[in-house]
Amino acid sequence: ALRANPALEGHTHREVADVPVGDGRRVPLHYTRPRDPAPGGPVVYFIHGGGMCWFSPAMAMYRWWGDTLAGLGATVAAPAFRSSLDHPYPAGLDDCVDGLAHVLSDPGGPPVVVFGDSGGAHLAIAALYAAGRRGVDLARLRGVVAYAPFLGNPASYMSDAVKERGTTMCEYDGFGVSAYSQALAATVYAGEEHQHTAEAWPLLYTDEMIASFDAPLCVVVDELDPLRDESAAFARRVARAGKLTSFHMLQGSPHAGALAEPVLTGGRSRTRWGA
Repeated sequence: ALRANPALEGHTHREVADVPVGDGRRVPLHYTRPRDPAPGGPVVYFIHGGGMCWFSPAMAMYRWWGDTLAGLGATVAAPAFRSSLDHPYPAGLDDCVDGLAHVLSDPGGPPVVVFGDSGGAHLAIAALYAAGRRGVDLARLRGVVAYAPFLGNPASYMSDAVKERGTTMCEYDGFGVSAYSQALAATVYAGEEHQHTAEAWPLLYTDEMIASFDAPLCVVVDELDPLRDESAAFARRVARAGKLTSFHMLQGSPHAGALAEPVLTGGRSRTRWGA
């Protein structure tokens, strides 16, 4: 069963704020704060995974990590963006960008880091690009951490090349995700209209788009993740553009496994950081 973080019970505070963002829309931001926050503590803008279709910041796993980060002194703001099951691209991305703009709106506020896992990592990278194009003030943004990013469009998971022997999609297919599940989630996310729209898919970004990033990127992958190859290839392109701060591999972990493991084990983790 999923467990709470007992060491932090009573030390953090949760609330949901419905942030007006224009066009009559509101983006719910799930905040987790330290009970006694230190002045100037950082903000983690945490975009949840689930292939842009599923999950919520209210899930036990994300509440666990909200408490954990708040216990370390950070304020966590997690957008409950619209699911592509009912609102295809760009609705969910728009919510993430608008929520980020709200979090960054106070020019005298603390530093902000964006974190996303899996589909949330996709949205974190896409929000970095889109926010810069939309004129959001990113002065307080220190960087983006993309963990186990899901980057490709439907066609990228249906090609024969991605399933060739020796690729991580072939060797680890089904370790958390599969070529089929990714193609399905990508198709739902984009609908018919945007399956090849470059702005919708970090894997399709041009070198010029990557070079325009207004904050550095850290990419973290799992050793046993079917998506490891595409994440590593994207990280190399970001490095060539001078926008990569670091690249890490978590040894022995399946897709996004490092997020779930301590929640399931009550804080005990066997995951090891690689180079």
